[in-house]
Amino acid sequence: MFFEGHHSTERNYFNFVASKNTKSFPLHIHKAYECYAVISGNAEAIVNDVKYLLSAGDALLIFPYQRHEYKTGLNTETEVCIFSPDLVGSFKKRANLLPKSNKFNYIPDGSRPDSLLLKKAHCYKILGIFDKDAEYTDKVSGEYDLLSTILSFISSNYSSECTLETVAKHVGYDYSYISKFFKRMTGTNFNAYVNGLRISEACRLLENDNNSIQEIAEATGFKCTRTFNREFLQIVGKSPREYLKELGVRG
Repeated sequence: MFFEGHHSTERNYFNFVASKNTKSFPLHIHKAYECYAVISGNAEAIVNDVKYLLSAGDALLIFPYQRHEYKTGLNTETEVCIFSPDLVGSFKKRANLLPKSNKFNYIPDGSRPDSLLLKKAHCYKILGIFDKDAEYTDKVSGEYDLLSTILSFISSNYSSECTLETVAKHVGYDYSYISKFFKRMTGTNFNAYVNGLRISEACRLLENDNNSIQEIAEATGFKCTRTFNREFLQIVGKSPREYLKELGVRG
């Protein structure tokens, strides 16, 4: 699982992702709202360990910091709209709530708003349709603020000293508590999450940077190239050199 920091730090973030072919999104988490709509075909989604089967006309509204992933069927057409909470400030009455079900009926109209006002209107339209029949449960007070602080710290420090001890000290909580809290909230342990984030960034650098594998390993927080190679193989399923050869990005 990985944390999409740009969805969580940019003010008035708003984006569409449309796909007409088979495409899946791995497990991820972010501070933004996300509306995942199936226009044609079928898809399977998991949100906080709850599985949803979706067909044409079905959609999911993902709330901030709900972990989620998608697997689409052959020739499935989908549209994803991602927007930051500050675009929908009046929806703050739901800020301390989570939906009992993320699924609702929604068919995108194909519009692509280009002004801030129209973007806000589009986001409120999605929330209004969802909220009409939604049922909610209370969040545990303060937990999502703590998770936000932890994930933001990791996102800013994964390339340097980023251990459970440094995070616990940063947020002022006991090491053991943060370890259990992180596992409960994200579904993965701290070290696995940090290494996954580092390898994700390493893949991006391997595709777009001419630095050596050793330099990329160091840039993503690995002090030892051997450890980098081992983690890369475990997570990606191939070595960094095999990854580069398969991509053919360096001749």
